[in-house]
Amino acid sequence: MKKQSALTDAPQTIHTNNTKKSNPVKCERFIMALLASGYVGLRGLECADRRGIRTNLLNERVRFWSSCLHSDVASIERDLSISINRKWDPYKSPEGHTSNFKRYWLETYQDAKKALKRLNTYRIKRNKTPFNEFECQKILSVFLIKQ
Repeated sequence: MKKQSALTDAPQTIHTNNTKKSNPVKCERFIMALLASGYVGLRGLECADRRGIRTNLLNERVRFWSSCLHSDVASIERDLSISINRKWDPYKSPEGHTSNFKRYWLETYQDAKKALKRLNTYRIKRNKTPFNEFECQKILSVFLIKQ
């Protein structure tokens, strides 16, 4: 039996006033956060806060948090064949303690394009309008110039 990734589970459904509304799955929120962060990327420390990091992708507000970001990255890479780059990112606490956390970002424009295509697939499954061509170009524009 194939083990299903925690990132690719089915959309959660909420029933309010006899209307059916589907929330984004974790993988969708993660992809939105990666696309919104561009080449700056996401750091494990920021994502570990249960309040989540708030991302705004073309006025689509989403909250993403992960207690195990490196596992989420591995799942995306394995399940979606999207390359995610990583590097150590030092952190110094207000008390002066230092620690290293990994920072993750989409490696290339092509990976960002693949991630956006998957994001639109998730949106369609939730009966949400996918991003149109103009919006896709705007989202991907940050990946045209490598920093």
